[in-house]
Amino acid sequence: MILTNPIKVFICDDSKPARMMFSRLLTELPYPIEIVGESASGRGTVFMVEDDMPDIVVLKLNIPDDMPSEEVVQALREINPSVYVIFCSLPQHRETLEMMTRAGFVDEFLEKPLRQAALERVISNYVRYKAREGDED
Repeated sequence: MILTNPIKVFICDDSKPARMMFSRLLTELPYPIEIVGESASGRGTVFMVEDDMPDIVVLKLNIPDDMPSEEVVQALREINPSVYVIFCSLPQHRETLEMMTRAGFVDEFLEKPLRQAALERVISNYVRYKAREGDED
């Protein structure tokens, strides 16, 4: 699938270095990517994307002292049911991430530390998902 518009991505992580790393790795992918915003909290993410929903939201699982990740996803899906949500967390949360993905609660997950190949895989999956969605129209 050839993308005519950039993929709009919003990054939510309470770690500024992690957000910077995501931004850098995303812009190095072989896809047109536009980082449309970032936030250190789920609450901030929901507030910031209300008027201009991105195609993809990368969301850290369970940011301390924030609304639960499940509530963030529910709020995002109320605004736009087709937003592609990618959870990100440490390897010790892999079982939770796999369960949420299998249940269809989120679309993908990534483990930290971030790896370029893993990020490219999930973005490629998004591109294939959008191509199938377009075939159904």
